[in-house]
Amino acid sequence: MKKLLLSLFFVLISTVQSSFAQCDLPVTYSGNTGANMTVMLTPGFVNSLTLTETNAYIAALNSEGMVVGSVTLFGLTQTSLAVWGDDAQTTELDGALANESISFQLVNGEDLYDVTLPTPVSYTTNGLSVQTSPGTMSAVDCGSATVLGCTDSNANNYNSEATEDDASCTYTILGCTDSSADNYNSEANDDDGSCTYTVLGCTDTAALNYNSLVTEDDGSCEYEQTGGDCNLPTQFEGNTGANMTLMLTPGFINSLTLTDENAYISALNTEGMVVGSVTLFGLSQTSLAIWGD
Repeated sequence: MKKLLLSLFFVLISTVQSSFAQCDLPVTYSGNTGANMTVMLTPGFVNSLTLTETNAYIAALNSEGMVVGSVTLFGLTQTSLAVWGDDAQTTELDGALANESISFQLVNGEDLYDVTLPTPVSYTTNGLSVQTSPGTMSAVDCGSATVLGCTDSNANNYNSEATEDDASCTYTILGCTDSSADNYNSEANDDDGSCTYTVLGCTDTAALNYNSLVTEDDGSCEYEQTGGDCNLPTQFEGNTGANMTLMLTPGFINSLTLTDENAYISALNTEGMVVGSVTLFGLSQTSLAIWGD
């Protein structure tokens, strides 16, 4: 009976070992040494791992390769892992020593990965290590046919040897990457020199401040003023008792360029004497009295 049970035991062990392909997978931790530290695995870290098996777990190992903690990960976005320290009350080593560097491995079905945490962990009783950034997975060559990588041949980092896509593909998107440009493309990661810009200024080549680089006129054109040091005619004041009326309709007034609110028009006789005037700015129609001698 004992021989039969022993034979069955060896068959069971053999079957379990063969299911692990060629890997010596770290087992899940069970126990309590009475001292531990906590490693917080936040979404930033957990979501960076490729987990395809429902029994996927991560194991913590001391410098001798002893499992000193483990936790299942599949279906979780955040969890904590207890790293157990050595029980000083016993003679055998059953946990991590003070300040000992802790390494981590991910078991995903029959696949084994070394996992590099963004923040290294050294064992400290009652200590806390929070992992907020992505970790790095490195497949352990143990006979697994799974090779993680980018399987899209159109991607920049296509890996012809990859058998399972790990969502790491990157692509070149051409476009304008300057956020100050009119045609800025927030999705572009490679500038193709297509950026266009609006440049305000004067587009009239006859103006003093014409700018050939301007793409949109902003009404700022300046022109050379004619007349030099003219003696401007004053506005007419007075009443000679005789006049005629000159009607200035919209057709006439709208043809004049009036930019100053004091703009006016003067009537002069053949000797250059002002014989009438009227202000025009802001008007569309008015009349001008021309006064007689």
